[in-house]
Amino acid sequence: MEKELDFIKLYEEIYKCLPNRNIQMLLDVCYEVVGVPILVVDILYNVLGNAPKEQTGDPLWDDLISRGGLDTEQIASLYEDGIIQSVDSEKAPYIVDWGSSKEQPKIQGIIKVNGIVEGYVTMCCRREQITPERIKAMEIIMNICSYFFVRNDSESSMNDTYRKVFVSELFNNRIQTEKQLQTWFYNMQHELQPPFQVAVVSTETEHEKNVLSYMRKALQKLSEHQVLLIQNNMLYTLRYQYKPEQKSSTEDSVNAILEIFGARCGVSQEFENLLEVAIYQRQAEDALEIGREIDKGKLLYNFDDYRTSAILLPRVRELARVSYVPKVLKDITDYDRENSTELFITLKCYVNNMLNTSITAKELHLHRNSLLYRIGRIEEVFQLSLKDPKTFRTLLIAFYMIELEEQLYHE
Repeated sequence: MEKELDFIKLYEEIYKCLPNRNIQMLLDVCYEVVGVPILVVDILYNVLGNAPKEQTGDPLWDDLISRGGLDTEQIASLYEDGIIQSVDSEKAPYIVDWGSSKEQPKIQGIIKVNGIVEGYVTMCCRREQITPERIKAMEIIMNICSYFFVRNDSESSMNDTYRKVFVSELFNNRIQTEKQLQTWFYNMQHELQPPFQVAVVSTETEHEKNVLSYMRKALQKLSEHQVLLIQNNMLYTLRYQYKPEQKSSTEDSVNAILEIFGARCGVSQEFENLLEVAIYQRQAEDALEIGREIDKGKLLYNFDDYRTSAILLPRVRELARVSYVPKVLKDITDYDRENSTELFITLKCYVNNMLNTSITAKELHLHRNSLLYRIGRIEEVFQLSLKDPKTFRTLLIAFYMIELEEQLYHE
C-alpha cells in the first residue's frame, strides 16, 4: 500500500519555485512528492519540462520526451482518439484511459490562462497509482503552471494582449477613423502596413476551443506579419505586409494544419485601407460559409472563387424557383422529354461557354454542324435570340443559380 502524499511538503517546495517560475524545477520537486512521472507541454505539444529524466516504458510518452515534442501525425492521432477534444468535455483534472492511453492511463491537468488552453500537465500512472490524492495534487500543480504561463508566451501575455485588443476593436468595427488607427499604432509602437488580408477559421464543432488555440499558435509560426484573435468560436487572422508570391507556400502550410482537425478557412481579397476591414472580414466569412456548403472537398476557400456565389446563393435560398428559372427552360425540358432530344443540355453548355461553338461541340462530342442545327432548332421552336444581350444574361444567371441549387440541396 502506497504511503499518503505529503501535501505540506508539496506546498513548501512549490513555494520555493514561485520567484523564478521555472517549470522544470517545479516538476522536479513535485515528482519527489507525487512519486510518478510528470510532464508539461505547451498547446503545440512541445515539452517544457519533465521528471524524472528517464524512460517510463510508455512508448508515446518516452518518444515525446526524447524528441521534445510531437509531429503532425502524432498530434492528429491524439485528435482522432478524442484526447484533445476531452479538454472541452471534462473538468480537469481527469483520467485519460482511452485511445492511445488505453494501456498506459494518465492523470490529465489543463493549463489555462483567462479560459484559454495554453498547455497540459500529465502524470503517467499505472492504474493502481491513480488515487484521489494524486488527482488533488494535479489540481494544485496545473494551477501553479497557469500562474507561470501568465508571465510567459501565453495568449494572455502583455506583449500579445495589446495587439489582441487592437484586432478585436478592429474586427468589431470600433476603429473607424484614421486618427483612432494612428493612436493605436502609436500605443503599440508598431504600425501595420498594407497589403492586408483577412482569414477566418472554424472547426466542425463549436466546442473545440482548445483546437482553435492550437491552430492559433501553429498559424502564428507561419509569419510574423499577422495578428490572430479567437472570438465567437472562430479564429480570425489579419495578415499585413502580405506578399502575393508567398501565397502558394502559405496555403500549403495552412492546408496541412486545417487537415489535422478537419477545420475550414475562408480568405478575403487583399486590400490597402485597414479602415475597410469589415468589408473583407465579411468576404472571409462568406467564403467560409459558402465553401463549406457547396465545396465540401476543400479546406481553404478564397473569396475570389466564390464572388458570384456570394451574390446569388442568398437569392437561391430566398426566391421560389420559378422566380429565377425562366419558363422557357421548363418548356425546353418538357420538349426534350417528349421528343427524346438533348436541347436543354446543349443550350446550357453553349451559354456557359459564352456561345463558343468550338468549345461547346468538343464538350458535347458533337460535330459543329450538328451543334449549329440544335442551336437553330432552339431559337426557332422557342422563339429565342441568343445574340440578344438580355436573353443571354438571363439564361447565364439562371443556369448558374440552378447549379448552385444542385450543390446546395444535392438534387
